[in-house]
Amino acid sequence: MAFEKRFRRDNDAGKPVPLEECQNIRPLTENFWSKKQVLSDFEQCRTEGQIGAIVIVKTEYCCDDSRLCAVTTACMERKSTPLIGQFRIYAAWIKNSPDHQGGKRNQWDQAVIEEYGFNQGPGARIAVMVPKSDGKMAQWFSTASDLRLSSEDLDRNLGRTPELERFLAKAVKHAAGDVPDHSVTADAGSVPSEPEAQANRASGNLPRSRFGFRRTSR
Repeated sequence: MAFEKRFRRDNDAGKPVPLEECQNIRPLTENFWSKKQVLSDFEQCRTEGQIGAIVIVKTEYCCDDSRLCAVTTACMERKSTPLIGQFRIYAAWIKNSPDHQGGKRNQWDQAVIEEYGFNQGPGARIAVMVPKSDGKMAQWFSTASDLRLSSEDLDRNLGRTPELERFLAKAVKHAAGDVPDHSVTADAGSVPSEPEAQANRASGNLPRSRFGFRRTSR
């Protein structure tokens, strides 16, 4: 995939893929990071045919080795499988981000880690969230390692990502009502109604997380 290779050197090691280089991924920030905020943004900004949101959480510590985080970012940005087009993409770059300055940022890192179940080691964490008609959401989780999203795998498969495609197909089939629900289901409170979200934005009455960060919508 040409986009990811722009950030490699001759020995296949290289630099992280910066989120500011991505046009199709919305970065998560200290003011915009929770599942509730992401799904609220998705509901407001979704385009025709989109069924849910994908959140990737990465550190880019592996950019000189397996490049699991970099490849995951590039695959989401350039839609290595057409199924990615059915989701709105978000990303949190924690710990190794260029603008990481410790202090409060460390608290934000930990909040994101707990919110999306990130573990250091198997590369980027990938969370798929699909709102349900009953106000709840279905969720699926995986890692870049499990989905074979290393630079070696990407080169071997000529830019194709079959494991990622199979993973996303579960959510797509679930949204279409074709398969039983084997996903993790969150409480209805995770997805605010749009009238509630509009009222909160208008009044400035936006709750804080237990980490002290304001849960704001876009």
